[in-house]
Amino acid sequence: MEAGNVNQFLEEITWQEETILFNGKKYFFNPWEHQGIGRLEIQQWNLKDEWVSDFFYVEGKTTDECVKKMVAAPIWDGKTFWEAESEMTWTD
Repeated sequence: MEAGNVNQFLEEITWQEETILFNGKKYFFNPWEHQGIGRLEIQQWNLKDEWVSDFFYVEGKTTDECVKKMVAAPIWDGKTFWEAESEMTWTD
C-alpha cells in the first residue's frame, strides 16, 4: 500500500472512515457498530468526488470481523485485499 502502512490502514477502518485509490477509482470505507452488529460499507467514487456505486457491504458481530471478511473477499478486480494492496494508495 502506497502512502501508508497497510496494517495501520486495516486497523483504522475498524473504527473510522478512510479512502483509498485503486485502479483509477476512489473507495470510501465506512465502518460502524451498533447494538452488537458491526458493518462495513465500501462506496466507489470517481476522481471528481462523485458517487458511482455501493461497492461492498458486509455485517458481522464487530467491525473487526467485517474487515476480516472484506480482506478475504475477491472484490478487487477478482483479487483479495492482500493480493491487490500493493496497487492501492491510502489517501486519508
